[in-house]
Amino acid sequence: MTEYDGQNIIYDEIGNPLSYRDGMQLEWTFGRRLSNLYGKELEASYGYDYDGNRIVKTVNGKKRICYR
Repeated sequence: MTEYDGQNIIYDEIGNPLSYRDGMQLEWTFGRRLSNLYGKELEASYGYDYDGNRIVKTVNGKKRICYR
């Protein structure tokens, strides 16, 4: 997909989206691990364990610990 609702989607060299609708920006680490997401009224960050499982999610300053 290269466009959504008339807005271009930009990808990095391995296929992760870097920009999405409504000006949303995404940052990735270690290949396909989403590390940060920025939007109009949204700022989110994600943390992972050594196996790549997401264990921490922080949205607009509110941290949520996720365990598997």
